[in-house]
Amino acid sequence: RIEAESSSKAKTEFLFNMSHDIRTPMNAIIGYTDIAMNHIDEQQRVRDSLHKIKVSSGHLLKLINDILEMSRIEAGKMEIVPVPLNVHEVVEGVFTMSHSLAAAKSIALNVRADGLKNPYIYADELHTNQVILNLISNAIKYTNPGGTVDYSVEQISDPVDGIVIYRSTVKDN
Repeated sequence: RIEAESSSKAKTEFLFNMSHDIRTPMNAIIGYTDIAMNHIDEQQRVRDSLHKIKVSSGHLLKLINDILEMSRIEAGKMEIVPVPLNVHEVVEGVFTMSHSLAAAKSIALNVRADGLKNPYIYADELHTNQVILNLISNAIKYTNPGGTVDYSVEQISDPVDGIVIYRSTVKDN
């Protein structure tokens, strides 16, 4: 009985967290679809919106796949799959998915990853994006309209045995 209750509680917490994670890319998809529809005659703007929709929908698909594989979590076998990632592309993708949420609240969103000597890393793409998106979306959520949210990544060490240390910072007012 205790194990069943614990499992039920874990599922509830997982679904609560995932519903939060799903909102950010979904809001981006809706926002950029509206932009494209409202500016249908502006080919470059529509193309840019479609690119942002593609990035956001790709992240959303990964989240949905994660939900569908809940059995991994129940079995305590959540798999971390490190793949080569470009930190600049990760930051750009996070900006793309968070921008419309910030814009809806008239919040300035600034993201940067300047001066990275080693911008390529091995990390689990889905979970890396989830962590960063949660930090930024919470900052946006709790920042008053007209405020600012800044996200930055900086490299704070040189490689030692293939390991580099980065600092990821979210700042809001």
